[in-house]
Amino acid sequence: MSAYLKGWSVWHHGRSVADATEYRAPDLSIRTSDFFAGHMDGPRIIDNGIEPLNASLKIKGAGAANFLAIGSRPFFSSRFVIREGYVDERNKFSGVVDEIEGFISKVSQDPNSENSRAGKSTTIDISLRFYKRTIDGMEKVLLIPEEGVRKINGVDSLNVISALVYLSSISGGVNGVDFKKLKISDFIGGGF
Repeated sequence: MSAYLKGWSVWHHGRSVADATEYRAPDLSIRTSDFFAGHMDGPRIIDNGIEPLNASLKIKGAGAANFLAIGSRPFFSSRFVIREGYVDERNKFSGVVDEIEGFISKVSQDPNSENSRAGKSTTIDISLRFYKRTIDGMEKVLLIPEEGVRKINGVDSLNVISALVYLSSISGGVNGVDFKKLKISDFIGGGF
């Protein structure tokens, strides 16, 4: 079922960033590597962490003074909340909230020209250290790379791997455990 964007807004420390004209959420991309052992006929693709998270905001008419006024300073951590409202063909509303935190790594202004003075904008690129997406009040994505958190639909996939590594490293930690009967839900609870 398709839905269209009804409206959206950007917030910084509880204040609306009224002139925001564009938001680009971070691309979610996993780095992969080829694992190839001597007995294998071909490589196996393995998860090698996520690509750097970068988001951007475009603000109409904004200059350096505007960013300082809302508390955003290049190379200092800033937190923004982006709220989006979608409506489907049955007029059912759906809300998407992105929370992003990181430092402003780049500020670039549109070029000056005679024809586009009214539409001149400033784009800020934000290198993220925290990203959370909530849809209709349910957390769907939570990424905190420096803390090793990668939750998708409430499941922290890196925590499950850490638990398995921990169990296999402690003395007697795996005695009596039948790994053939073990399910992922034994580590993370229901839902599987």
